[in-house]
Amino acid sequence: MLPDTLVSSVHYAEFTAYYRQILADTLLRDRLNMYTADLIHSPVLSQFPKAIMQTDIMDALRSVWGEKMKTVKKANKRDSEQMKTMFTEVFLETPYALLFSTSLPEYKWWDLSVMDARWKEISKFLKKTQQKGGLASLLSPDALQEPFSITEVTFDLLSTNCTT
Repeated sequence: MLPDTLVSSVHYAEFTAYYRQILADTLLRDRLNMYTADLIHSPVLSQFPKAIMQTDIMDALRSVWGEKMKTVKKANKRDSEQMKTMFTEVFLETPYALLFSTSLPEYKWWDLSVMDARWKEISKFLKKTQQKGGLASLLSPDALQEPFSITEVTFDLLSTNCTT
């Protein structure tokens, strides 16, 4: 579940560390029964593996995270619980919303025209979020999202993200 070796961009190491900390806390501290494989309500745990596979979405996360970190006091940066909470908030505002946006073309890293179109949509989303705020931009009439599925917010211990 938590492999010793991870292969990823060094730019995403901090996010991967927060993901692993949240996963460990959820599995070891927050569950009522350690011996069940029930679904766990956590949009971050369920969607982070999908987001990290899409570099443009992770770059958007890096951008928003960098802006957010400029406003955090140095003392608060040392508080791991507060940083995990902030990571969760930023993840839900940006990558989570982008993963289910209908205006974002399917991720094809080998197709430059698709990646360019995706980056334009992501840039437009980031500008709108910066101007109106995350929730307001998601609730605007021109922000279309895919139909909701319970798998968006549930982490399954038996899913392929956990067993491979």
